[in-house]
Amino acid sequence: APRSKHIGQVLVYTFNNTGSINVIQTQRGEQIGSYFGSVLCSVDVNSDSNTDILLVGAPMYMSDTKKEEGRVYKFVVRQGVLEQRQILQGPQSLENARFGAAISAASDIDMNNFIDVIIGAPLEDEGHGALYLYNGYDTDIETKYSQRILASDIDKKLQYFGQSLDSKEDLNGDSIADVSVGAYGKVVQLWSRGIADVTANPTFTPNKISLVNKNCEISGIQSFCFDIKLCFTAKFRPSITTADVAVLYNITLDADLNMYTVHSRGL
Repeated sequence: APRSKHIGQVLVYTFNNTGSINVIQTQRGEQIGSYFGSVLCSVDVNSDSNTDILLVGAPMYMSDTKKEEGRVYKFVVRQGVLEQRQILQGPQSLENARFGAAISAASDIDMNNFIDVIIGAPLEDEGHGALYLYNGYDTDIETKYSQRILASDIDKKLQYFGQSLDSKEDLNGDSIADVSVGAYGKVVQLWSRGIADVTANPTFTPNKISLVNKNCEISGIQSFCFDIKLCFTAKFRPSITTADVAVLYNITLDADLNMYTVHSRGL
């Protein structure tokens, strides 16, 4: 009820078997005219068929500089009750943004098995608009965004990018959900990228440096030499890759021990 008592409110209620309504909780906005409750998004972060958090938009929330910055509140849902009101980090500017004008659960964009959230700010960046991505974990989402996408970086002609959002379908067949973003007279489709987690495992032969027994000669000087074997293990998300993957890497020998505090293991 975004205009309730001019500050807006969100009502939590239940139905009984006879259809009677029972209001069990009320959460009110903080500012007159902020339209608290005009946008709602329930999120089942761990996909267990139970709502974990409720996001409430107040897109007309005024900043200290009297700009429509917008605000999004996060409530944790426990036993059907809204708890732990928090504010998501959004635009930090001196212009209108209307952050929270559109909010959508975005499937699992970062492929960590938890639902993510996207939020639009259609007036940010002088009316071009912006999109914010928040990653899910356990039964919650981060309050700080992991990615900010400006419409002007995509097409400088876009206006009100982020006024509507959807991310339920895989549009390009790579098994990752993609994002459709509404703008003035246009729809922009953003494709998610696959992720590769690469782990490097070096092994040395011999595995210890001897200060006494030098096993090779370099330019006439007795030295200690060793062989290094570097193995890479990669985990791809999604597991099916459609192209070859090249790994570029540098190996640095820190002979002067400047980079790290290293204790001698010489024999």
